[in-house]
Amino acid sequence: MFNSDIKLILFDLDNTLYNFNEKWDIGTYHTFKASKLTDGIQFEDFIVEYKKNDKYYWELHHKGEIDLDAVRRLRFIKTLQFFGKKANVGESDEYFQAFISKVLDLIKPDETVNRFLKELSNHYKIGILTNGKVKEQSIKINNLELDTIIPESHIFVSEKIGYDKPNEKAFLTVLNDFKLEPREVIYVGDSWDNDVIGAKKVGIKPIWIDINSSKITDHEIDTYSNIHDFIKHWNQVLQS
Repeated sequence: MFNSDIKLILFDLDNTLYNFNEKWDIGTYHTFKASKLTDGIQFEDFIVEYKKNDKYYWELHHKGEIDLDAVRRLRFIKTLQFFGKKANVGESDEYFQAFISKVLDLIKPDETVNRFLKELSNHYKIGILTNGKVKEQSIKINNLELDTIIPESHIFVSEKIGYDKPNEKAFLTVLNDFKLEPREVIYVGDSWDNDVIGAKKVGIKPIWIDINSSKITDHEIDTYSNIHDFIKHWNQVLQS
């Protein structure tokens, strides 16, 4: 067994237990094509500016300067302004709702992941700690059929607990709820800042799902290219 001290293996959701980026790209393209607000703009030009604004406003959100709704509105409004077009808050919200509806429809169960989690749950407690809104994250979890494997009491969404990763209080909330010490927990996530650094700050062992093939190197951090790569290794661990 990997480590007899480990009692809980905690997972991030988006881009960890499934590929959110892939769904984001498809959802963004389809929403752009279906919207009259983007008429006259080439998608190839739009996506460059949109991703630039997305990154900028997410950074402000991580600093606590704006909330998640502002990120979603401003990245679209500012992108349209770049192309000499306008959208008000209501129109921006409608655009986002069309986008997120498409994304959620694309999320399906991964039998390999679910089979692994069921086996893992025979050896450890398992849970999810994710940033986001409760309604959206719950739909994702249901669409992935993770709700049939992970108890609702083991799922922690930032909107509900009141703290976003990498805030230490997000991780401490989980530790307190399970009445565990940091050394008894492993956290698996894709974000270097939110997941790896966030977990390390409170003494939790992080495992990194580096889906973007980052140039960051830390030989102390177990790193995998995707969840299936991680599963291959851990299946060997569980069988040892």
